[in-house]
Amino acid sequence: MALRQTMKWTAGVLLAVMPLGILWVYFHRQELNIPLAPPGSKKEERVEKGRVKCTVITSIGNRTSLRLKVAIPYKDPSQRDDLMKKTPRIQHDLVLLLTQPDMEAVLRTRDFPMLKRRIAQIINRSAERPVETVYLENFFLN
Repeated sequence: MALRQTMKWTAGVLLAVMPLGILWVYFHRQELNIPLAPPGSKKEERVEKGRVKCTVITSIGNRTSLRLKVAIPYKDPSQRDDLMKKTPRIQHDLVLLLTQPDMEAVLRTRDFPMLKRRIAQIINRSAERPVETVYLENFFLN
């Protein structure tokens, strides 16, 4: 009987103390050099890879839809900030590019090198510093 009471008391103390310890570690994580995001999280990957991502969804022709995700590499935080600020304009210009009649053949034949060159030209018109290449992360033509 005494053993059960001791176990219940110990469990109660642990349940009361553990949240306090977790909160203490959370609020002192900078001093302890503990990152908020676990290793391998999407946020950490995005920063390490150095890419701004831009998604465009549009219709091509009468019944065809296109979903395209482009990753634009950057070299430093100022270039990243510039690209982030100009992302809406880049998206708009990409929609205009992708809906041009001559681009339909490029999209249907999946001529990715040509598509990447044209996308890089669009980005370089808007960005302060030119980008050399872009990466296609998602291409869905239905």
